[in-house]
Amino acid sequence: DQLDIPREPERRMASLDEQGARRLQAALALADTAARRDRALGADRALLERSRIMACRLALSTGMRRGEVLGLTWENANAERGVLRVVQQFTSEGDVLPPKSRYGTRAISLDERMRGQLAEWMDEQRALLELLGRSQDARTPVCCNSYGAFQNAGNFSEWWATFRAANGFPGLRFHDLRHTQATLLIGNGVDIKTVQSRLGHSRAATTLDIYACALPENDRKAANLFGALMEDAPLSTLSE
Repeated sequence: DQLDIPREPERRMASLDEQGARRLQAALALADTAARRDRALGADRALLERSRIMACRLALSTGMRRGEVLGLTWENANAERGVLRVVQQFTSEGDVLPPKSRYGTRAISLDERMRGQLAEWMDEQRALLELLGRSQDARTPVCCNSYGAFQNAGNFSEWWATFRAANGFPGLRFHDLRHTQATLLIGNGVDIKTVQSRLGHSRAATTLDIYACALPENDRKAANLFGALMEDAPLSTLSE
């Protein structure tokens, strides 16, 4: 007889709603301001802390994976044009590798707020590195460690666990920021192909399978839109 080995229960996908995403943005802004003003931190600790905050901002606003965020360098981050190029990831083992698949290599547009934050951070990171006797160049990670190199993914995850708990987001995984980006976009009417492209999925069906929970909101909006169209339509057109 075959043994029935119970499967581990799948962890339910979590994401923030619009209000939750705004709360997280506000918490990150407060933390960034505190790190900028805290003279006791020193340039090295300020560099690391603010890099981690920038990593969260990027994940929330682009849907990039942790490895993709930590692997992003300035040569692939153009704040002026508002475009990021995802061409590599920094793994938990400390390796710089290509994205998970060829579809993971992609360009992602930034919103105006994120463009401004990225441009400001580029200048401020350069200044912090100069205080440490180091220079910023095209290969410097956007979200670097305390001396301007790639930061350890495990240490970053430990920091995120502390940050989320301290700011009222217990249990929220860093990967859930990716889910938040997708569910908010789909729930506000962005087409599946665009979301697929931003996330780097190989097929639109994958995006649909994962984020089908966001589609009922679109269905309600579609029904309301059609109702509004009919209310505004002349009576003569309704009999045609």
